[in-house]
Parts: sequence; C-alpha cells; structure tokens
Amino acid sequence: KGSGNRPAGNAANQSGHVVASSTAKPGTPRELCPASRAISIDVPKAKMSSLDDKGVVTDGASLETGGKWTWINVWAGWCGPCRAEIPRIKTFEDRLAKDGAPVRIAFVSIDEDPREATRAMAALGMKSSYYLGDAKEKNRFLENVCVSAAAVPMQIFVDQSGTIRCSASGEINDDD
Repeated sequence: KGSGNRPAGNAANQSGHVVASSTAKPGTPRELCPASRAISIDVPKAKMSSLDDKGVVTDGASLETGGKWTWINVWAGWCGPCRAEIPRIKTFEDRLAKDGAPVRIAFVSIDEDPREATRAMAALGMKSSYYLGDAKEKNRFLENVCVSAAAVPMQIFVDQSGTIRCSASGEINDDD
C-alpha cells in the first residue's frame, strides 16, 4: 500500500498502491523497478478474451502467471507510445529467450473496440493479445494492478508465484 513516504517520482492510485512512473528521457538508462518501488499484491482475476491477428475474439482466456516471471504490457491501439514500444518489448522478449531467462510476455489490450486492437496488431506484426473489452472488468483489473486506463502504456512485473512486484507507467525505451 502507498503511504505518505512514497519515493520521489511515484504516485498512489485510488487503491493507495504505489505506482512507479516513467519520466526518463530516451537514451537515459533507468531502472524501471528499483527496490524502493517494490509492491506485493496478487494479480487480480479478470474475465478476459484472447484476440488474434485475424480479429477473432475468444472469450474465457486466462492470463497465465506463475512458474516464471511474467511481464504484462497493458496497451491500446489508440496509444501512440504503446505502439512505439511494442517492437522494443518483442526485441527484449527475443533477447531474454536467447539468454534462457524464465520470462513470459503477456500483452493486454484495453481498446474499447477489438477492431482497433486488431488493426494495431496487424501493423505491429503481433499474433495475439489478451483483450479486456468489458468496461467494468477493465476498470476493476486496472485499479487492482495499480493503474488507470489513462496511464497506458503500463508494465506489470509478476513473480513466479503470481504476485505483482512492480508496476510502472510510461513508455519503455531501449536503455531500460
């Protein structure tokens, strides 16, 4: 939970959780989740769908966490910084896999219309994403992971046991 002693550069969401904010300029190395910004909350359950690059929405998708670190990227097709960082995240994913790091990447679209997400996915070469289309589910999930829809892009880092250890808003850059 957040407190009056939050580290500089952090904010608390409506639930009082501390949320790291990203203000680094491109080319400036920064640590997305320093120890001073650590949190410990469970990943909330949410009714999600899966979305593929053909626009097929399949209800009942389950966000996989546990067993290895999970990097959740909350994005939207209307979000320019989201679209700019997705190729970086895919590069990071390739490097992590090559290094044998036990990390999975999970993209979660919060677009209101899945067609907007599908168009962005096609432009970015994405094959699939989770999709939070229901407004109530989306708001509940985002509030419980320490972010609002206005804060995308958002990075959420979940440990092997399914506990969120850090959430950071803002576009990542190549030096992160």
